[in-house]
Amino acid sequence: MKINFTKKEFVTLLEMIDIANWVISANKVEKGPTEKPYEELEGKLYALSPEFGCEDKVKYSKELDGYYPTHFFEMESPHRKFIDEYNEETFWDELIDRFASRDAIRELGEKEFLNLESIERFKVLGKHEEKWAKEFEEYGLENVSVKT
Repeated sequence: MKINFTKKEFVTLLEMIDIANWVISANKVEKGPTEKPYEELEGKLYALSPEFGCEDKVKYSKELDGYYPTHFFEMESPHRKFIDEYNEETFWDELIDRFASRDAIRELGEKEFLNLESIERFKVLGKHEEKWAKEFEEYGLENVSVKT
């Protein structure tokens, strides 16, 4: 099978691969066998970069014997805004979810909370999520502290 891409389409594909790679491995110190197929496909696409004149986005490393994105491509390209938006929204969503779960368990007790029917559990969580969403929207992290 052969697929034809314009340079613009290929750059978009590289950007999508970089976004996917961020989600898959940004928080991992070492990649394992689960990530290997993604890393191999990424490498294949990066190796095509010279054919599309994308040397400013991907460079060959003799030391690592492979093609890798440039710092500019990873950190300064316009697609980075999608990663930044994803990280920002994920941070607030996770913070709200974790505080809401903590408060629901404190309110009802862990066993009672876990034994609730799904709809009731969602109602209890929703009440706490709403409280935290309002708090963070209004004050950000200003009122958050850690007891020591």
